[in-house]
Amino acid sequence: IEDLKNRTSGSNSDKSFRTEYSIGENDFLIGYVGRLSYAKGLEYLIKKFAVISDRYPDVKLILVGDGEIKSVLENIIKEHSLEEKCIITGTVSNVSDYYKTLNLFVLPSFSESTNLGLLESMYLENICLSSDCGGIKEIIEDGKNGFLFNNGNFDEMMEKIIFIFENFERLDYIRKNARATVERRFDLSKNIKNIEKELTDIFEERK
Repeated sequence: IEDLKNRTSGSNSDKSFRTEYSIGENDFLIGYVGRLSYAKGLEYLIKKFAVISDRYPDVKLILVGDGEIKSVLENIIKEHSLEEKCIITGTVSNVSDYYKTLNLFVLPSFSESTNLGLLESMYLENICLSSDCGGIKEIIEDGKNGFLFNNGNFDEMMEKIIFIFENFERLDYIRKNARATVERRFDLSKNIKNIEKELTDIFEERK
């Protein structure tokens, strides 16, 4: 967890970041941070975002990162006339600034083990929505510390994005639980103490 603290500390220029990309202070910002590849399901995220955007004009989408399908994603953005609402940043150095300004972090991947971007976003008390692929369902409890959708079910993903947007002000408990989950499960010092206690209990039982 110390690595997470180091990665997410420092600059807090979220307002200048929003200004740079013409994102309004009151816009609801959905984001993804990571590599742009087919395994991440990002083309489906953009297509479902196009439907959401028609219904909710103050919602924006930002994809932070670079990768082999960047041009493919840019073409999808153009096909749906989303140039003013969907942004691809390319490689950035100040990743923590992007996490800090998100309202919702989305991970639509087909396959993951433990995603660092998800953990960082949870640690910063963002609401997170992810597919239930791989080890993600071992981290997120749907409706408790984040939200899950069935892997590959992008209609369900869209429905949950809309639910989160419409109920955002009532989801503070999700944010608090997200950070608590990361601190509890990925804090090495606490884990060591738990192991020591278990060993002590075993030793006492054998006396």
